Amino acid sequence: MLPHHAKSGNSNPHWVTHGARVVFVDDELSHSKFHCLGRIFMAGLDKHTVEVGELFSPRPVSRVVNAGLRRPDSRKSIPRPDGLLLLDKNENTDPELKAWLDRVQTRISAVSLSTYPDLGPLYSELSNWLGIPVDQLVLTTGSDGAIQRTFEMFVEPNDAVLLTQPTFAMYQVYANSFGARVHCLEYERTESAPKLDLNRILTAIEELHPRLFCLPNPDSPTGNVLSLTDLDQVIRACGSAGTVLLIDEAYHPFTPITAIPFVASNPHVLIARTFSKAWGLAGLRTGYLVGHPETIEWFHRTRPMYEIGEYANAFLSVAIREHAEMTASVERLTAGKIFFAESMTSLGFEMLASGGNFQHVAFGDSASRIHSALRPFALYRADSDFDCLRGFSRFSSTTRDLFSPIVNVISDCGG
Repeated sequence: MLPHHAKSGNSNPHWVTHGARVVFVDDELSHSKFHCLGRIFMAGLDKHTVEVGELFSPRPVSRVVNAGLRRPDSRKSIPRPDGLLLLDKNENTDPELKAWLDRVQTRISAVSLSTYPDLGPLYSELSNWLGIPVDQLVLTTGSDGAIQRTFEMFVEPNDAVLLTQPTFAMYQVYANSFGARVHCLEYERTESAPKLDLNRILTAIEELHPRLFCLPNPDSPTGNVLSLTDLDQVIRACGSAGTVLLIDEAYHPFTPITAIPFVASNPHVLIARTFSKAWGLAGLRTGYLVGHPETIEWFHRTRPMYEIGEYANAFLSVAIREHAEMTASVERLTAGKIFFAESMTSLGFEMLASGGNFQHVAFGDSASRIHSALRPFALYRADSDFDCLRGFSRFSSTTRDLFSPIVNVISDCGG
């Protein structure tokens, strides 16, 4: 049945057929959307017609309709093979840490799966562990969520955003999603590691006055680290330029340098952290932002109903109280990283310095043979698409015991 519309004034609203479609016509109908039989229709421009029988196909906001906005289709993702040592995504593969995480799980009640979280105690635990006031913290869905929320908070279409290149892929995705004008600082290839000259950074900030500068420290995949002295200069330059500075510390404490002490006196500085790397909790998708209380307050005003779920809340509450387990794991992984680097160097392979839980090795003429030999044992990044890392394979850090068979296979290939 067609909906009834009362006549108004001299107009004569009526239904007519137009080909295979039924059309409602009203000369005085306002230019607006309205509901009809549970469907949304658009008022036309000529005689204000509304077509029935064709679904309205919404078009997203203009910043989303962006040819550069592309993401891999997670609906078509393929699970990684079982039985391989996973050294391709910078996850924590420390067996002792996994054993501790298993024990933590047994202490989490199933009630946490059916209840909403009360996050106040977790905020207090995190505040005490970090040694900062709780009003400098907001929980997020991993450092990825912290990055996205920073873009939501500060970036409007056509704002200039400064990124390093190469870096974490989601920076470019969010810059495109929010319609920003992206400017990239390219890493230069050197003998020791990819480098980004401090003067180039400071000059770009001074000349561009970007709305946002995203600076991972250490960066990934390069492993580049800025010292506290360099960070201080970058922070000052961003303050003078009116630039929000997001420092991504996803790999803390593999590199112990942190900019958290700067935030109390610099409202334009934000620090993103995650529980995915050192803590071995990538599956929980949890992290946090640290910032000046006035800045963090804006994030709390616009946060979702709950920042994280109750299971993550319960798990992290235990994990933070027992943070010594994480610290011990970082020490084991660092020892494994040193062992792997020394082994590769002794075999004559070139290594690059890295501040993250990963490292790069160039197998040179032996690459094809080594990759074939390692295929049954481990997943890792065999090569890079970026000029500053081309020819280097990237291995996530693991323990010495787990690295030893990998080193033996490489050695047997005649390194």
